[in-house]
Amino acid sequence: MTTAGARLAFIRVRAPLSMAEVEEMIGAVRRHSLAAQKGLYCTDLRGSGAFAPEIIDSIIGMMTKYNPAVVRNAIFYSANSSMGLQMLRAFKAAHSGERRRAFTDGAQLVAWMAELLDDEEQARLREFIAEPE
Repeated sequence: MTTAGARLAFIRVRAPLSMAEVEEMIGAVRRHSLAAQKGLYCTDLRGSGAFAPEIIDSIIGMMTKYNPAVVRNAIFYSANSSMGLQMLRAFKAAHSGERRRAFTDGAQLVAWMAELLDDEEQARLREFIAEPE
């Protein structure tokens, strides 16, 4: 996980994702949420496939636990993957409400996040999204 200022953090997930990597990601989110209090996250899942049940269960647990510390979390995934449906189910299971959304279009993702970002954060988000899968 990388950060852009105190509020905005980026997470890029590549296949295959091990349970150890999930635990590392959960720890990074925990540390960021404690430091930022109210964080903004962009998660790039374009390089991952569908998650194994135990992985998605851990991710749902993380989402549920840190919901109060998340202002927005934009999930970026490939249109030709089943990841979107899996993430929508995870959002629902974690009672995420409107704080998390999944996107296949980078411009739509940036537009949604930009409502709450300053110019520097928007530039960093655009750089992150522009990086290839």
